[in-house]
Amino acid sequence: MSENPISRHSEGTSLYGWGESLKACPDVIGDFAAQFEALATQAEDEQPASSVLSEKIRSVATKLRAAQDEAADWHPTFRREHETDISRVENPRKGSTHIEQRADVQSARRDT
Repeated sequence: MSENPISRHSEGTSLYGWGESLKACPDVIGDFAAQFEALATQAEDEQPASSVLSEKIRSVATKLRAAQDEAADWHPTFRREHETDISRVENPRKGSTHIEQRADVQSARRDT
């Protein structure tokens, strides 16, 4: 199973780093879905489990596949909605991330 891409980030993680980790989310959800699909198959084929139980497990797997499809849009949405921020990270002014960091909006003050 894949590493959880979100849990590895701390409170200090940048928006860019956090958003880029969204790329892995569909695969993580898909890994969970595959596990539940296998569990349902085991219940159906290898265990004397009731069909009601295997259907309930398969239902969860189906919902996870739908969630996986939904999550596939998270990273593109992040990039679209934060295009200006991302541009500064990927194309810093004067080609320098050090110079770009001086545009720290947290400590910026208006001159007016």
